[in-house]
Amino acid sequence: MATPRDIKDRIAKRLFRHPRLVRDMLGAFVPAEWTAAIDLDSLRELPAEYINEKGDKRLGDLLLLASAPGGAMGGASGGAMGGTPAGVPTLVMVEHQSAPVPRMAARMMTQTGMLYESLTPRARDAAGRLPPLLALVVYTGDAQWRAATDLAEFAGARGDVGALAELAGRRYVVLDSRRLAREDLPEHNRMTVFVRLTFLASAFEAWEVLAGAREWLDLGDEEERSLYQCYVDWLCALVPEHRPRDWDPEKTRRAEELMEEMTAFRRNTERAIERYRQEGMEIEKARSAERERLLLAEQQSLLTRQRSLLARQASLRFGAAVGRRLDARLAGVSDPAVFDKMGDLIVGCATGEELLDGIDETPAGNL
Repeated sequence: MATPRDIKDRIAKRLFRHPRLVRDMLGAFVPAEWTAAIDLDSLRELPAEYINEKGDKRLGDLLLLASAPGGAMGGASGGAMGGTPAGVPTLVMVEHQSAPVPRMAARMMTQTGMLYESLTPRARDAAGRLPPLLALVVYTGDAQWRAATDLAEFAGARGDVGALAELAGRRYVVLDSRRLAREDLPEHNRMTVFVRLTFLASAFEAWEVLAGAREWLDLGDEEERSLYQCYVDWLCALVPEHRPRDWDPEKTRRAEELMEEMTAFRRNTERAIERYRQEGMEIEKARSAERERLLLAEQQSLLTRQRSLLARQASLRFGAAVGRRLDARLAGVSDPAVFDKMGDLIVGCATGEELLDGIDETPAGNL
């Protein structure tokens, strides 16, 4: 049975197979010096299954080929992080990660090596060189991404040990979606929609993001509709408690069906908000009742202590019989003024009889 994480990973892989989203991502979120010589409009998907000379196989998330501007195919090879020379077609490798991978640099180096081993001779230029590679990791996890982007950052030798100090591996670009969500993102950008869906504060705000994207995405276009379905599926995977009951991420839906699903999602969200509001009101009502109960108990305890103190003082001065008489008369009293008067009588009266006469003279309504 597929876990929620498996479902999210499958949807993310489908989402990043849309060249227009990758184009928006590269054009707006990757430094221009790394993409300036890449024709972003020419991106086309290649098989992301890499097989080396020994037959070992590795399956990647996404591999794209971008032609050089103007369709040129010649030129020298470049590095993944140092910019791509003009006139050179470029490979773009995209990997999605929902959890940190400490050894990501080693994994990307292995994957890069297997990719180059799997390329046929037709991929080489006139000088026999393979195309440069831009490797990206799109991270959507909650924890901060701390993995090294180069082997030298965690496997390099320390100190003066000659050539070993130069150890370095293929680098990759990290796009940390949580960090991006805190920035001022470009509008009408397909990657922006993905980032905002992933890290907005509430499901209702995410619904509004999708409603806004629907205004400028052309759902009559097959690729745009497919991308919008991935957005809907991504949101349903992130907030499973609000998704439609019959949601099936593996099923291709028409634009009208997607609108119906989003209407159902909003309705479920509003119901959940109302349910949370009602539950909050009930909780606050119960808390208020408990506070009143505790306050009344505290007041009763204080009155009991005051009556006991007055009866004890009367007993110490005039005898136990007078104390019991006073305690009985004060049993239903809660007026602080009466307690004050009893205190004055205990101090001011010369005998117990005088104290009891003073009690008898107190109006019944006050005692």
